[in-house]
Amino acid sequence: MLKLNPYKIGFRTLKTAVGITLGVILAKWMGLDNYASSAILIVLCIKHTKVHSVQAILSRFVSCILILMFGSLVFSLLGQNALVLGLIVLLFIPITVMLKVQEGVVTSCVILLHVFNATTINLHLIINELLLLTIGLGIAFIMNLIMPSLDKTLVSFKKDIEKGFKEIFMTYS
Repeated sequence: MLKLNPYKIGFRTLKTAVGITLGVILAKWMGLDNYASSAILIVLCIKHTKVHSVQAILSRFVSCILILMFGSLVFSLLGQNALVLGLIVLLFIPITVMLKVQEGVVTSCVILLHVFNATTINLHLIINELLLLTIGLGIAFIMNLIMPSLDKTLVSFKKDIEKGFKEIFMTYS
């Protein structure tokens, strides 16, 4: 018989739900195009630890700025069609790997698709995307700051493990 595990709403789930709600409300209130995309950016940036979240946000920010500039330039020169979109991704992913910001590829594709779908590539589009990035990554950063510290738990586990090893070695000696 199939047994289902009871599901508990965790702290990370709660932070994600609150974060995407705030992101969408703020981006819509500001009148941004593609305002719901701020939610995607937030979901992708909520992490388990503060350190990893800061690294992820920095990686995503750098890669998104790169794709915004690179995509705008290439689409302006070669046109906005599927082949150019594929070419941009083909060239962009190795660049992110070289710069060690490949964690931001998925987030960057959100921004790239906004540029791809835009009727015109202009300053309004660039500012809109920068504001979406700021809202999405900023709210994710704030949500990630509300991370419970596991330091005391880890120290306790370390002491228990060391005590166990000590007992094992005392038994063998």
